[in-house]
Amino acid sequence: KMASLGQLTAGVAHEINNPVNFIYAGINGLKKNMQALLGILDKYDQIESIQEFEKTKKEISTIKEEINYQEVRVDIRELTRAIEDGASRTADIVQSLQIFSRADKNEKQHADIHNGLDSTIQILSKQISNQILLLKEYDNSIPLLDCFPGRLNQVFLNILLNAIHAIGNKEDGRIFIKTQYSEEEKLVLISFENNGEIIPEKIIDRIFEPFFTTKEVGKGTGLGLSISYGIIKDHKGKIWVESNQTDSTTFYIELPLNP
Repeated sequence: KMASLGQLTAGVAHEINNPVNFIYAGINGLKKNMQALLGILDKYDQIESIQEFEKTKKEISTIKEEINYQEVRVDIRELTRAIEDGASRTADIVQSLQIFSRADKNEKQHADIHNGLDSTIQILSKQISNQILLLKEYDNSIPLLDCFPGRLNQVFLNILLNAIHAIGNKEDGRIFIKTQYSEEEKLVLISFENNGEIIPEKIIDRIFEPFFTTKEVGKGTGLGLSISYGIIKDHKGKIWVESNQTDSTTFYIELPLNP
């Protein structure tokens, strides 16, 4: 898990840094504009008679022209929205990190599988470049799952990282995540399809073996998928992969609702 988190550190820092910069830059601009408006209010506060008002009115008009009063009003609204957006995005990232890294207790917990998927996608947003189209089709009938949510999030992370690496620099990269629920069998099925580099048929049966990797030396530990296999097995579930050897590879996870 630490090896996987190491790959995420720079990406998460970048994602948090962007909205924080919105807030920081927005506050500086807002402070400048507020000082300009307060200068006008100070002038009004100095008025004590009708005669002074007529005289000060001209001074106020001059100040409004100097500070581009109408533009300042528009800027304040836009800066306020930018600060609000930055704060909201930062809160979303932090919440996703909390959901993803939640410490599992010794006993299973009831968890929303979609929250786990979404939190993992959020913290991988830097790695999911603009050229990768991520699609989701969630079955909203899936009840809360009796599981170790932190460990399942680690499985989602490993599979998505493998998909991202398989796509590489492909311009039309695509990842499709789908969830389904069988009420009759009380089973949850999650699939991760990507159109990156396919897994050759001769090695597809080995990808869950410990230390087996197709990546260059130093690029992968060969443990991510084997650890994922163990986690799913601990949940009394199944994990497998299929490749049509032409244009896509799909990882499947089947989990019992109450193992």
